[in-house]
Amino acid sequence: MTQNPQKFLFDVNDYYKMVEVGIIGHEDKVELINGEIVNVSPSNSLHAHVIDKLNKVFFESKKEALIRIQNPLSLNEFSELEPDVLIAKEKPYIDHHPTAEDVYLLIEVSESILKFDQTIKKDLYAQAGVPEYWIVNLSEEQIEAYSEIVDGVYQKCSIYRKGEHICGKQINLEFNIKDLFE
Repeated sequence: MTQNPQKFLFDVNDYYKMVEVGIIGHEDKVELINGEIVNVSPSNSLHAHVIDKLNKVFFESKKEALIRIQNPLSLNEFSELEPDVLIAKEKPYIDHHPTAEDVYLLIEVSESILKFDQTIKKDLYAQAGVPEYWIVNLSEEQIEAYSEIVDGVYQKCSIYRKGEHICGKQINLEFNIKDLFE
């Protein structure tokens, strides 16, 4: 009788215990995705520049929201990610990280792991109930905006190219895509 090997999946508590004892360092670029610890790409200068620009756009909009840059988001018992930009309800997150119910808009800035962000992460965010998910596609200089979740799947994907304006549905702000790349 042949058996397939089984994976051992880590939960969020296991993940933080590994950080606590030094198995995972605070400087390590990893996320917990579906119970697996996944390496994520380090930020190159364009990636960091676009995150800075997004931060500035949201900060200047002075909306009643909290802007979180590369900080944790708890999706479920087996997934805790660190999206590039998270616009969340403005409240203290002292004893827990935000969850999908706290999110207005989540943004990943992507180039080398674009397919991963367009599939695995997109599906996770939709299943958790993140209402609006944007991918800033650095190679194409465009934003893919996902929204309208039905049965854990985004139903709408709109593409905004350099020179076009994008408007957030949940937080009511608008800006020109070209501003991110200048």
